[in-house]
Amino acid sequence: MPQTMLAVLSMVVTTLFAFNQHRNVLNTRLNMVKEDMAIRSTGVAVDVLEEIGSMSFDEATRDKVVSSSSELTSVYRTTFEHMSEYGESNQENMESGGTNDIDDFHGAIMERSRTLNGNNLGFRAEAIVSYVDPIDSSTEVDYPTKLKKVTIKVYSQNIARPDTIYLSQMFSCGSRCNW
Repeated sequence: MPQTMLAVLSMVVTTLFAFNQHRNVLNTRLNMVKEDMAIRSTGVAVDVLEEIGSMSFDEATRDKVVSSSSELTSVYRTTFEHMSEYGESNQENMESGGTNDIDDFHGAIMERSRTLNGNNLGFRAEAIVSYVDPIDSSTEVDYPTKLKKVTIKVYSQNIARPDTIYLSQMFSCGSRCNW
């Protein structure tokens, strides 16, 4: 009887050890997938910021130099949590090809995809554009200035509980703003 108990106990310990090893391998692989998605999400955010940065600073600065901040388009301030109301209406503008300056992306919701091993991975990118104080560039303001901040929020639509990536970039009016 004692040998049977010892054999059963040994089998239980071995089974628990094997289970823990498999669980650790699985967790490591899941973390690798999550990190890979975070890297790909960052790539999508960079691509979107580059696309936005290729646009004119403002509708008013496309063809001329402006002499007053009042000539610039105002951008209503929002957060990602409250963006869906504005984003859906701006989505039509983006799809019709009506984007020609940075603030046209305010509230935009963009779907992007990447291919990995023949599989299509979907990403959702959301953009918020705001004016920032030219002296303290970390403070968002409610009035037009020579600086716009674009913040992109990106996450994968293919995995459960994906990491959300936030990436911001400042854009300057430069020589198109003469005040």
